[in-house]
Amino acid sequence: VKKLQQSNEDLSLEIDGCRVEIHETKRNISNESMQWSREKEKLTNRLRESERTLVMVADQKSQLAKQKDKLAKQVAKRKDALTKQKAEFEKNILEEKNEMKKKMLEEKNELISRQHC
Repeated sequence: VKKLQQSNEDLSLEIDGCRVEIHETKRNISNESMQWSREKEKLTNRLRESERTLVMVADQKSQLAKQKDKLAKQVAKRKDALTKQKAEFEKNILEEKNEMKKKMLEEKNELISRQHC
């Protein structure tokens, strides 16, 4: 009987020790779980912020592409206008040159005719 009582007391102490160990383990797991939850929340917030940043960058990229297209069209338009102006200018110069040649030829012929008279 004494051995059984001793064995019962030993088992009770061992069970109490196990209960304390289980309680500490549960507390440690709970603390770790809270830490992981906080870490998860931080990472989730960072992910949301990164997603917002990506959306902003995509919007800015789109706006810049539109501005680039608009500027390219303006440059092409101005280039066409300058090409037309250059062609008109060259045409006018050629006409003036021909007109001057014509006048010089007329004056030369007039001088020659005066000299022969």
